[in-house]
Amino acid sequence: MEKNNDILKGALQNLPKYIPEEKVWNDIDNELSKKETIVKLPIYTPPESVWNNIDKLLSKSGQPKPVLTLRLKQIMAVAALLIIGVIVFNNLKSKNSSISHSEEWTEVQATGEWNDNNELKNALNLICDNNPSVCNTPEYKQAKARIEQLEQSKQIILKQMNKYEPNTDLEIMLTRIELEQTGLIKQIMQKTL
Repeated sequence: MEKNNDILKGALQNLPKYIPEEKVWNDIDNELSKKETIVKLPIYTPPESVWNNIDKLLSKSGQPKPVLTLRLKQIMAVAALLIIGVIVFNNLKSKNSSISHSEEWTEVQATGEWNDNNELKNALNLICDNNPSVCNTPEYKQAKARIEQLEQSKQIILKQMNKYEPNTDLEIMLTRIELEQTGLIKQIMQKTL
């Protein structure tokens, strides 16, 4: 007899009551009827020859299968290589592809010719040496400040230039800067003469 029998009975009485739907009972009934039908099936006992045949087949499967001879394997390998070769040859023949090689030579852009501002400094120094009073005029100071500003712009543009690519837009800008610088020096020279 169980020690906690009265506790178990009390707990079972405290469980909520549940009444399942009709579908649940129908499913249970169907499962039970399937099991009863399976039990009612006739039992068939095969003749001894069937068991013997099964036993023979099982014993044969345990034996190693016949191995392909070396000669047959070689023939199959050659045939596979021929098939692959024909496929590759037809693909190459149909595409008419060829391997070509080309070289392109580029001209290295020399940025050094734009850096030569010694002539500019020499021209300004020559003007001041010949006529020192001109160097103190506001026009000269404005022109010199503008020339220095243009020189700074030129240095920024030179840093952006790539010696392996055409820099036509940058070269046009540099040409304009140099033309403006030359024009300013000409104006200063005309006033001194």
